[in-house]
Amino acid sequence: MRKLSVIGLDEVKDDLLNGLMDIGIVQITEEKQEEQEASYTAALLEGGADTDKVAKLDQEIADIDLALETLAENSPVKKPLFFTRRAVRKMEFEQILTKRDEIWKNVREILELRDDVHKLNEAKNKDVTDLASVQPWEAYSVPLEIRETDFTDIDLGILPAAADVDELRSRFDEITEFYDFREVGRDKDFAYMVLTMLKENSDEMRQVAKQHGFTVMQWKDLSGTVTEIEAKISDDLAEKDAELAALTEKIVGRYSEKDDIECLHDQLMIERDEERIKDKLRNTNRTFRFEGWVPAKTEDAVKVLLERYDCWYDVRDPEEDDDVPVLLSNSEYARPYEAIVEMYSLPDYRGVDPTKYVSIFYMLFFGMMLSDAGYGIILTLVTYFILKKYDLEGTTYKMIKTFFYGGLSTIFWGAIFGGWFGNAVDVISTTFFGKTVTIPAIWFNPIEDPTKLLIFSLALGIIHLFVGMGINAGMLFKEGKWKDAVFDIFSWYMVISGAILYAVLMNSNSGIAKIGGIIAIIGALILLFTGGRNNKGIMRIGGGLGALYNVTSYLSDILSYARLLALGMATGVIAQVMNTIGSMVGGGVVGAIIFVVVFIFGHALNVVINLLGAFVHASRLQYLEFFGKFFVDGGEAFEPFMKNTKYVRLTENTLQGGNKR
Repeated sequence: MRKLSVIGLDEVKDDLLNGLMDIGIVQITEEKQEEQEASYTAALLEGGADTDKVAKLDQEIADIDLALETLAENSPVKKPLFFTRRAVRKMEFEQILTKRDEIWKNVREILELRDDVHKLNEAKNKDVTDLASVQPWEAYSVPLEIRETDFTDIDLGILPAAADVDELRSRFDEITEFYDFREVGRDKDFAYMVLTMLKENSDEMRQVAKQHGFTVMQWKDLSGTVTEIEAKISDDLAEKDAELAALTEKIVGRYSEKDDIECLHDQLMIERDEERIKDKLRNTNRTFRFEGWVPAKTEDAVKVLLERYDCWYDVRDPEEDDDVPVLLSNSEYARPYEAIVEMYSLPDYRGVDPTKYVSIFYMLFFGMMLSDAGYGIILTLVTYFILKKYDLEGTTYKMIKTFFYGGLSTIFWGAIFGGWFGNAVDVISTTFFGKTVTIPAIWFNPIEDPTKLLIFSLALGIIHLFVGMGINAGMLFKEGKWKDAVFDIFSWYMVISGAILYAVLMNSNSGIAKIGGIIAIIGALILLFTGGRNNKGIMRIGGGLGALYNVTSYLSDILSYARLLALGMATGVIAQVMNTIGSMVGGGVVGAIIFVVVFIFGHALNVVINLLGAFVHASRLQYLEFFGKFFVDGGEAFEPFMKNTKYVRLTENTLQGGNKR
């Protein structure tokens, strides 16, 4: 990254910002408070965004979002598996926006249709609620609006199902014998009761009924008998359903307008972002200034633009106290693995980008954990199809490409270990053809020799850790801390490699084994005598002992790679179990059908479970064991001022592929 400072005349500000947004390679930063206070022009500088314009654009974007949501809810087109932005030529995009007023008219009409649907649904919900409220009263034949006669009051109400109706009647009897209290319906929650009483006793009887949980029902907008009301509501619901169907059909008919509306949405986002960025600029009456960051390899393009608008500018390397944004830059193969690194954290700008190392080890570990060539073929074909069918971008593209590489690695390790849907070839040939056909492992079968796989896994783990330690040593040398590299890292190389050499050869080649032991002892002594070199007095010895005690941490890290054995074995064993279960019925048509069913569902389940396990644990080995040796996190992503669009991807006159970054 290079630090960019710019001063220009106010009259070219809008054109310059538009140009910067077009090239999309400059991150404009906000001036720090202390820098503002230290500036001799501090009193003259202020942000320049039109907040009213930004608010208006935000509201318009929200309205269009609502219109697009309405179209999506009633889409006649099947939703794709992956969302991708539509590629639109800039010339075509500009042509569409010449119909801006017409598009806005369409948006408003769609929103009106949405409001009509909302109102109809509210009215329909009220009908449904009213219908549910009167249905328990079907046995009551008197119109619901009749609640009194000349001498009586009529209360329709509900009692809790557990209420003691006989006790309530006895309380009524104490008041008068002239009343009628009958049940017209009941469900698991309530008893539906009708209470008819003389007006002179109404107040007292209602008070007693209330004490027993009697709640009077009120239907303000309903009249007639329950049967009449149900028929009227049913007719009304049918009418509303017809109106909703007509409105839905109208919305579906507007779906063809979606593409133009999306273009307007993205244009408004561009206009809003262009206005918002002005808050990061500092202004006088006739000038503006800003600071930002530009990738070193693209700074010439920025200089050309600034010179076109007669701006003064300065481009320099970052200083020690600068907060430098991070933009990862890797080869075409390694780039997808940036997603794995970003899931953990971006590296600090002054640290090391681990992506190229992660790309190698992650692919190896993923394949070893899934470790079945049949599963690898499926994963490779599925991800290849997705990459070809969908013009993916960003993290989605990176993750699918990572799984594609993982599928290739799985095919390799599956062939090495002899796993082709477990032992499916062996089982099928024996069960259905009476002959034993086996695809032999190129190297060895881990199920038959797990110890060899364990040793190989731990050896790979040691290499992985040594690479991480080597990166750390390189960082220390770069900072001029050669003593730390030699005493704290190279000494561990000696301890670990010497101990391994001694352990492996002590029974077969005593001479070389002794050399290994001597190397390990020398490394341990270096740690003991230099581990506390920054301490004083007796603490020097304590520091050395503490450094030597880290052997437990290294041992733990190395043993973590045993998960390569565990997950690889799990995949193979489960696959063989599924094949065995499927073949238990034997040959014949019935046996073949059962085998196919068990094979498909059993192996599908195995693929899903172990694919997740391979992804998680391959990541874990990077994050904890590998990154723990050198990684400095906390980097902030480089966020250039550019045309961030949601629905369309603007291209030049010739359509281009997706932005795989």
